[in-house]
Formats: sequence, structure tokens, C-alpha cells
Amino acid sequence: MTMPEDGRFRYDQAQYEAVTCNLCGGTGSEIIARRDRNGLDVHAVICTHCGLIYLSPRMTPEWYGRYYAQEYRRQIAAFHRATPRPHRDCGDLFVRQQHHGEALVGYLRSCEAPDPRSILEIGSSAGGVLHALGVAYDATVLGVEPTPSEAEFAARHGVPTEVGLFEEFGLKADRRFDLVLCTQTFNHLLDPRGVARRIAQLLTPNGVFLLECQDFFQLCRAWGGDRSKAVQIDHTHMFTPETLTALVDQSGLQVLAGSVENDENRPAFERRRRLRASLPSLHVRLLARRSDAPAPPVPHHYPRVRSRLDSLHPKPVRTWIRRAWERQMSRLDRLREA
Repeated sequence: MTMPEDGRFRYDQAQYEAVTCNLCGGTGSEIIARRDRNGLDVHAVICTHCGLIYLSPRMTPEWYGRYYAQEYRRQIAAFHRATPRPHRDCGDLFVRQQHHGEALVGYLRSCEAPDPRSILEIGSSAGGVLHALGVAYDATVLGVEPTPSEAEFAARHGVPTEVGLFEEFGLKADRRFDLVLCTQTFNHLLDPRGVARRIAQLLTPNGVFLLECQDFFQLCRAWGGDRSKAVQIDHTHMFTPETLTALVDQSGLQVLAGSVENDENRPAFERRRRLRASLPSLHVRLLARRSDAPAPPVPHHYPRVRSRLDSLHPKPVRTWIRRAWERQMSRLDRLREA
């Protein structure tokens, strides 16, 4: 499919499919939002057993592939009221991602993870995170990225990158990695549980999986309880700390004790500092290793997740005041650091 002459992505012509819950396989669900943050028609639902939030129906894998090739960056730019400039954007992304990668090195070392010699990143974007990790550990790196322009930029800047969805990506049967990371990408995956299971098989015996994912609760609160602002058509799954760790536990992996880090627990000034440094500030991150133990029963998290969602009522005036206050505090932070 070629892009229409007017440059618009044809959502009305896309093919959609209904899906079951990726965590527990359940079919019972309730709709929690009908629009995403850019006003696009979506059905965000919550599983009435495990509490996983996901889109159903959603675009088919083929159409999501087209979306990432043609539309993804335009949607990001539209939300931020900017004009997408591919070459400049990739360069800016690369620099910001390098800072992110350096922060992840600090996180890995704080968890006493072994130094990796081989690293795979799922959703590697412009390659900045992998570049920073490769330099820090003198490791070989490989990225998988569905947006062609970003994958090509990464390859030109010394980060080998394959173009495509990870779910459709093939590796040699004996290829293994000391570190597999998925940062700010897990909620984009069409089959996160399947991907996590595959990651378990891609790890070396002492290898670790670094997962960093946006927390839906934190994002809702950041928008004053407005769920539609926390929903994106490309976020096919929206995780909470409960559902994220449960999915990892169901995938042949075991979360390492003491590795779970939740930005919700950081002081406000520290979250602002991370935001100014273009680091994730509304996320949960964890490390996991392959496990041979049987998966535990899928927890019944629906009542807790639903209760927390219902407690987040939209408060537009309070949100405006809080954001104005945060802008002032950020200015004060910069003056203190100067």
C-alpha cells in the first residue's frame, strides 16, 4: 500500500480484529475508553479476570506495520503540535536515547547484573540506547525496530538494526544474548506474552531481561484522571505494576528480587529532573531471568485495577493548576542546578 496523495493514513480502510486477553486468555471485558489521546476511535477494555487493559478490536498486524512505516511519527508530532522532521527528529532521538542508555547502565549496575557481552533490543528506535550500552560494556549489539527511517538511521550510526515487528522477526536457532531489553516498547507489542516467552528462550544461562514499561495509572494521574489521554492507538496493551509482573511470571521468566523500580515512588523533584533529561518518568522497570518453575495461576487483579481506575476522576482545573506549578518548580530546579 502506498501513501495516499494527501499524505493521510486511512484508518477507515484499515482491517481490525477482536482479540482475547493476552495475559489470562479471558474473553470477558469492559470498555474503559472510546477515544485515544489524538481523538482516534479506539476500544480500550479491561479484562474482568486479571485486570489487563488492552485494545480490542485493534488493527491487524499488517496494518500496524503500515502504521509504523507511514503514520507513527506524524501522530506523535500531532499530539505535541509539532511538524515531523525525520532527519532532525532521528538525530534528537539518538542523543536523548544515549542519555537513557547511560541511565540504564546505572540501573543494571545497581542491581548487580552481570556485564553483558551481547545485547538485543526490541523496539530499538534510532539506536541511541543500544549505542550507549554497547560502549559501556564493549558488547555486540542488535536492534529490531518497525519504523524504517529510525532503523536506517541507527544502522548508519553503527547500530546494526533489523526492520520489522519483533513478533515476525527470525533469528538463528542458536543465537543467544546476555541482555535483552525492551524499553518504552512493551505496550506496543501485539503479543507481549508471546514475546516474553521468546525472550526467555533467547537468554544465555546467566542472561537477564530488562523491561521498562509505562505505568497506565501514573499516566492517567499525569493527565488529571483523563483516561483518553493515557490511551494511544499504538499502545495495544496498557500495563499496571500488577499486570506487568504477572505477565512476566507467566512467560518462563522470574523477576529478580529487589529489581523492581517504580517511578511513582520517586520524589517529585527527581521525576522532574528525569523529565528534563528526557528519561522515562512514569514507568516501571524490572529485571528477570529464565525460570524452569511452572507458571503460577494468573492472579485475579481485576477488582484492584478497576477500583484504582474508578478513583481517577478527570479534574481539568486541578490538572491545569498542577501543570503550571510543575513548570514553575522545573524553572526553580534549573536555577538551583545552574
